[in-house]
Amino acid sequence: MLTFDAMRVIEAIQRRGSFAAAAAELDRVPSAISYTVQKLEEELGLSLFRKEGRRAVLTPAGQALASGAVKMMTEANQLTHQIKQIATGWEPALSIAIDTTVNRTPVWQAVEKLYAVHPSIELSISEQVLGGTWEALFNDSAGLIIGAVENLPDQYQAARQGIRVLPWTPLSMCFVAAPGHPICKTTQPISIDVIQSYRGVAIADTSSRFKSLNRGQFHADHVLYVDNMHEKLMAHLRGIGIGLLPRHLAAPYLESGKLVALEIEAGVHPEPTSIAFRTNNKGRSLQFLVEQLTTNES
Repeated sequence: MLTFDAMRVIEAIQRRGSFAAAAAELDRVPSAISYTVQKLEEELGLSLFRKEGRRAVLTPAGQALASGAVKMMTEANQLTHQIKQIATGWEPALSIAIDTTVNRTPVWQAVEKLYAVHPSIELSISEQVLGGTWEALFNDSAGLIIGAVENLPDQYQAARQGIRVLPWTPLSMCFVAAPGHPICKTTQPISIDVIQSYRGVAIADTSSRFKSLNRGQFHADHVLYVDNMHEKLMAHLRGIGIGLLPRHLAAPYLESGKLVALEIEAGVHPEPTSIAFRTNNKGRSLQFLVEQLTTNES
C-alpha cells in the first residue's frame, strides 16, 4: 500500500505544491501522478489532498503521511549513500578521542579536509585525559585517539595488542602562575619544596579501567582537580593555583602578561605523544585523518 514510489510522489507534491509541478520533477505526466494519489486514497480510505485554486493542499491525514514520506526519503537517501561509502571503503561514522592537552588547530584542519572529500561522514569527538584517552580506544568508544601520552606503564601494555601507535607532536609545557601569585617573587629556578608549599591545579585522569596516570604533577597535597584544560587555565589566570600548561594554550596569556612562565629546578621537557588506532580498522576516513595529521608533522 505505502510503496516507496507512492511516498516519493506524496513528498514531491507536498514540496512543489501541485500535481503538475511534481509530475515535471519526477518526469511523469500529470495523469500518472493523479492516478498514484487516487489509488493510494482508495486503498487507505481517506483523502490526502484538497484543491485550493491551482494548489494541492494536504489534508491533516495527508500532512501526517507527507511528514513520514520526507523522513522515509531522507533515510533512504542516507542509506543509499552509506552503502556506496562502505562499498568504496569510506566508513559512514568515526569516533575520535582527543587528549585535553592537544592543540586543536591541526586536528580541525584535518577534519575540514576530510569533510571536503567525505561530507556525509558522521564524526563524534570527545575530550579525554591521560589514561582515559587510551581507554577510549581499548573499549572501542573511539576508533582514533590523538595526543595520547606515550610513556605508558606496564598496566596498559597488554591492552595495546592489535593497536598501531604512531609518534605525534611532542607536548611542550611551561610552568605558569598569575603575576600576582606570591611564588612569582621566589628566586628562580624554583625548587620542588617551594612549589609544593602552594596549591597546584591538576586535571583528573578520565580512565576508569586502569590506575590513574599523572603528567608533571608536583603536588602531593593542596591540589585543585578540574575536568579539562580550559578549567585549569581559568584557575591559573585567577591565581587560584600554579602548575603546568601546554605552551600553545598559555602563549597568548604569557604575551599579554596575564600569566608568567617560571623556571623550575626539575626543568620542563617536551613529552612524547601518540596517535593510535586498531590495526583491523581499514576505513578510508580514519586513514585519511591519520595521513593528514602525520603529514602536517613531517
